[in-house]
Amino acid sequence: MKNRALWLGASALAFVWSGSAAAQTETASPQGAEAVQTEGDGEIIVTATRRNENLMTSAISATVLTGNDLENRGVVNVDALQFAMPSIVVNNFGQGNDFNVRGIGKAEHNTQTTTGVITYRDGVPSFPGYFQGEPYYDVANIQVLRGPQGTIVGQNATGGAVFVNTNDPVINGGNHGYFNINYGSYNEAGFQGAVNLPISDTFAARASVYASRRDSFYNITGPGGADYAFDRGDVGILSARLSLLWKPTDNLTLSSKTDYSWLDMGAYPASPQGNYYRTLPGTNTPNPNYRDLFDVSFNAPQAARDNMVRQIFKAELETAGGIKLRSVSSYQWGNTMYRADLDGTSATVFTGTSSSFYDSVDEQQVTTEFNIISPDNGRFTWLLGAFGVWNDYHFRRPYEFIIDVAYPFNLPASQYKLQGNNLTHSYAAFGQLGFNITPSLKLEAGARYTESKSTNEVDVIQYG
Repeated sequence: MKNRALWLGASALAFVWSGSAAAQTETASPQGAEAVQTEGDGEIIVTATRRNENLMTSAISATVLTGNDLENRGVVNVDALQFAMPSIVVNNFGQGNDFNVRGIGKAEHNTQTTTGVITYRDGVPSFPGYFQGEPYYDVANIQVLRGPQGTIVGQNATGGAVFVNTNDPVINGGNHGYFNINYGSYNEAGFQGAVNLPISDTFAARASVYASRRDSFYNITGPGGADYAFDRGDVGILSARLSLLWKPTDNLTLSSKTDYSWLDMGAYPASPQGNYYRTLPGTNTPNPNYRDLFDVSFNAPQAARDNMVRQIFKAELETAGGIKLRSVSSYQWGNTMYRADLDGTSATVFTGTSSSFYDSVDEQQVTTEFNIISPDNGRFTWLLGAFGVWNDYHFRRPYEFIIDVAYPFNLPASQYKLQGNNLTHSYAAFGQLGFNITPSLKLEAGARYTESKSTNEVDVIQYG
């Protein structure tokens, strides 16, 4: 039986370097609402709820993995994360991913149903369910909050929230960074690295990059065993990030992060249910109908490619009284293109069924959040905030969403076609009060008002 397991590539070369300034005792802590800090006594301080809280004593039900944890466990994407954290299941259906936390999330994927678990990238909600194949590189930490979120955690979510926080530039941190190169089975080759660039006493930048490629797991043939002329499932990924941090005064912090990703997943081949046992169950008798799961035959094209850009701006001002004014805004654009042989065979309409699928969909999302936060060390604490998200799915014209049940004859009577827009928006206002009854007992109460709307403006041609 062919060995189809993909072994983790052995690191061929890995370096971490630092300049002379890295030996200084003064360092800048990560900026942003979701940083994780480790105290000297080993306590983990999380700020996913907009405050510094000890994970062991707070009311948060969460799991946290640092960047080193991810590296040690070989977690480079969302599919691998489910094997490194408890209570997580990731549904990858090809053109998107959905989280389920404690069995709660989303089972049916479409643009009109909100996802049950929101993924945040550096403090802003990412595309709901799509473009989640973005690799984890130069990551500071990942926090998974279990249970319903939404009172003060950005966008509403019934199952939980996932916070992916990347490393920030370090002002006066010297020239330091890392890079590594890996190679593994199926000619998997990858590179990632980052460098901190101190520009002045108040300004620093950080640049990071990730690149990876791999041959397909599948042996694909065309009709009658002929050569398959389309994408065979080879994977190619390129991602880059530029982070800027400016601290003109002790009380004002401004930051920017720009992400770009080209995610060519090649294809997601699939074949009809078959008999994949080499021997008959319970015997050593060879199975005459045995088929290798990874030997497939198609006649329609396969493809899976995401292309996206994300821009994040953060600003935080701390008043003389310790009150923080915080703003986090983002703009995201992406295009997802997907092709599939729906019947999973090389059959034609003359020998059976022959169905194909194609779509090319643009998505734009704008988010903004504003918080006013009282000092953390008072007996009485409070937080006020407002949040908004605007999302537009654009099904490209003319009719770049096509289900064809008589491929490749391009017959109007055999095609379901769609074009148009799916527009959604959500606005929220929220607040929270806290009172420390004793040093080890705190009472909190929060409230939130949310207004959401989804509108379809689409044209459909249904088999005719």
